[in-house]
Amino acid sequence: MRARFYLPLLVLFVASAAINFRQARRIGELEAATDSQFRNGLPEGMLLPDLDAQDLSGHQVSVRFGLPSTKPHVIYVFRPSCVWCQRNKKRVSLLADRLTGKYDVIGLSLDREGLEEFVEGQSSSIRVLTEVSEATRSSYRLKTTPMTIVVSANGKVMASWIGAYDRILLPVVQRFFSINLESGEDFPGI
Repeated sequence: MRARFYLPLLVLFVASAAINFRQARRIGELEAATDSQFRNGLPEGMLLPDLDAQDLSGHQVSVRFGLPSTKPHVIYVFRPSCVWCQRNKKRVSLLADRLTGKYDVIGLSLDREGLEEFVEGQSSSIRVLTEVSEATRSSYRLKTTPMTIVVSANGKVMASWIGAYDRILLPVVQRFFSINLESGEDFPGI
């Protein structure tokens, strides 16, 4: 008699556990997809349009992809007022110096205010651009700073990361470029 009573409960328990397991797995997949979207920025392989902006002198500049003489690009997106961008300055400058000749490194400021002071003392290997059009901001999904986008010579995203080169992102960036960006200083408070 007891077996009749426990059997339906056991069946319900097993079914409930199976449903919970399936839901947990699906939630994990969705979280991973969302996390990678934010952590990785732009999807790998995405074709980017040419980059139209202004240089520090106010001249219109267009970064063209797909030309025979084009090198891959590293586009470092920042705001002068961004605290994490400030903390990242030395490592970005070191990155630009280490990639000289292999990549065209572009510092792309989303704000003009405070830009001259921000770039003072930065590596001369970084070409600084600003005043990006709304169409470019939309195409490149430029909202969060700092953001690093690695673009192939033909304009396809090779890698993209959102965030400062802290203890989590720094090893990822170093592995991708096969370089060391240790400056002897770490981010305070991390």
